[in-house]
Amino acid sequence: MERIKGLPRCQGPTPGEALLLQEEWVRPKAYAEGFRLLEGQVYGLWSWLRYGGLMGALGVGQGKTLLALMIATDFHRKNPGANSMILLPPDLVRQLWVQDIPWAKEHFAVDVPIVSLGKKRPTLRRALCSGVKGSCFLYPYSLLSTSDGQELPRLIDADLVIADEAHCLTGASARA
Repeated sequence: MERIKGLPRCQGPTPGEALLLQEEWVRPKAYAEGFRLLEGQVYGLWSWLRYGGLMGALGVGQGKTLLALMIATDFHRKNPGANSMILLPPDLVRQLWVQDIPWAKEHFAVDVPIVSLGKKRPTLRRALCSGVKGSCFLYPYSLLSTSDGQELPRLIDADLVIADEAHCLTGASARA
């Protein structure tokens, strides 16, 4: 434990770096209307851009979903033919698809192509996973327990996997 506590701590972005991230990621109209990234989002995005990885522990309402979409956007801008995957609880898929993604695209520089696998028949899921490249797949945890749940991640062949609400991987939603 002492060894872990003794590791150097990341100080995060300077105020100037934080401002640049705000200006780069918040769309001009939204910025003029007062929209800003939350402190945890700025820190998470800065960490992703600086280190190429992130294990973020943001609380409820701290902007995990927007952060995941911004990281996926950055990844796809740098790797246009690669696939990514956002694992998430099944009860969040509809809200993300209907509400959160359109809102994020309107207010922030989120332009990642997204394919949702929630509520799709197995044949359509397989076709989407094997035929689409350069996209971010929304993958509900509940698919992990379906008959094609082990095949789909192999077909997607994601170079980036983001686990939203990762603690749910051990809960009933991962087995539902």
